[in-house]
Amino acid sequence: MNKIYAKTKDQVNQNTSPYYAKIFTAYKTFYDTTLYHLNGMKFTVYQPCGYKMSGTDCGYIEKNYWFEIIKKDDGSFYVSLYDLDDKNAGNLECAYIDNGNSVDVYVTGGRQGVPVYLTVQNTPLISRFYFHNNSLWVDMSNNTKLVKAEKIVKNYTITPNFNGITQWQLDPDYFNDAYMTREEVHLNFHIKYKSNTGWGNGSPIMKIPFYDSYEGKGVIKLSGTFEYKKKDGIMQTGVCKIKINSNGVYVGGSGFSATGLTAGDELTIHINSFYRRVK
Repeated sequence: MNKIYAKTKDQVNQNTSPYYAKIFTAYKTFYDTTLYHLNGMKFTVYQPCGYKMSGTDCGYIEKNYWFEIIKKDDGSFYVSLYDLDDKNAGNLECAYIDNGNSVDVYVTGGRQGVPVYLTVQNTPLISRFYFHNNSLWVDMSNNTKLVKAEKIVKNYTITPNFNGITQWQLDPDYFNDAYMTREEVHLNFHIKYKSNTGWGNGSPIMKIPFYDSYEGKGVIKLSGTFEYKKKDGIMQTGVCKIKINSNGVYVGGSGFSATGLTAGDELTIHINSFYRRVK
């Protein structure tokens, strides 16, 4: 069982201002010495739901963080506070204030009337940290020194754009969604040919934010399906090839004429795939 090292007072109402409570303090030097590799700590903050107020959310929430004070070769210090989770947990978030010789780490909660607890997952030297208990909630709306934790993955939702691509659009008749975790990219797109101008092979049908290629390669190749109807023809379905690179998403297949779609043709490309960001 993990020991609880810090605990706030019951969370106050966050509707009007962002309130934070101090959970621990770290010092850049320890007894006038700098221990280069002993300044880090992985910790968890969480809130249970032992008490539910009318009109508020309830349910257990938690977030995991890595904190570290790093000394650079020029003798100066900088602070790292990383949000290690791919998910949001209500409004439960950590931030810090650099005081010069020390750093105070704060938490803002997501459950009114419930305290926030802190447990330590690992650290080389826990005595380098001073933990606060029954800390008060303070209005931080005007505090310009408060620095929020940096997310390891900065974008979760992938939104395509059609800048410079007038022939294609997301098909509103289907559910479209794409997102990224630390390990995987999930794509669920239905892209419809708008049938107002021609389109030739070699041009992207849309562009998406491009984060990581699979195993460091510059191109990701997937398969998709299509529904194709030539003007005044019959509807055909089949499998097509999908290629993704930093310039956009490309499609090709023998079931439709990728070299010369013209006005009046109907074509919808379905992409429902995922790929791993790391090997």
